[in-house]
Amino acid sequence: FSPDGSLLATVGEDGIARLWDLKENQIEEFTGHNGRVSRVSFNSDGSLLATVGEDKTTRLWDLKGKYITQFAGHTGCINSVSFNHDGSQVATAGEDGNVFLWNLEGKCYTQFTGHQGQLYSVIFNHDGSWLATAGENGTARLWDLKGNLKAEFTGHQGKIYCVSFNYDSSRLATAGENSTACLWDLKGNQLALCEGHQREVWRVCFSRDGQQLITSSDDGTIRFWDLKGKELSQLRVGGLGHGLYISLHKDG
Repeated sequence: FSPDGSLLATVGEDGIARLWDLKENQIEEFTGHNGRVSRVSFNSDGSLLATVGEDKTTRLWDLKGKYITQFAGHTGCINSVSFNHDGSQVATAGEDGNVFLWNLEGKCYTQFTGHQGQLYSVIFNHDGSWLATAGENGTARLWDLKGNLKAEFTGHQGKIYCVSFNYDSSRLATAGENSTACLWDLKGNQLALCEGHQREVWRVCFSRDGQQLITSSDDGTIRFWDLKGKELSQLRVGGLGHGLYISLHKDG
């Protein structure tokens, strides 16, 4: 969703990102990537989009579909992209195991190394002072913006597909291949384990008030949990399939 909740951006195997209103009308197309587009992200005021994909590039666009610039540095498919809180920086992570921090002119400030295997998720906290990453080796990591490792989060068996901060950056949530989501403090201590999904968990996010976790899974369900790991409710939104993703509207 765009920051004001009025637009939705999607990506796909056809190499095109698309912008929609909430009545399912397509507003714009963003073409230029060679191959699958894997992720898309709005900046904080909703004026720009960043897209990444298997062509190893990050591309910036305005909302009229105008290409602005691209960043190159990864040596494999880029799996995740995130703007910081004021839209001045972009973080990317990919199958080469690297994280890059860029300005909007495409200059790389910092390269983050240390993960073994490819990365699936990178995200800024809400004030832009930290980055969290997660990937194939079953760990998530917390970094400052100079590339210094601050904490490591271990406990998942298998890949971690998603990492998410709560609003005040006091907690971190992860989701992964072993059908679970975990809640952590920022020192790397596990506070809760959310068990119940029957297949891989692809996404986890916090509710707007920070009192619930929301997960989506290949088992075709979206589930809601309290911060002790108790399942509160679930929605069945489809059959079994690869990659059920969620995005939270601004109204929660």
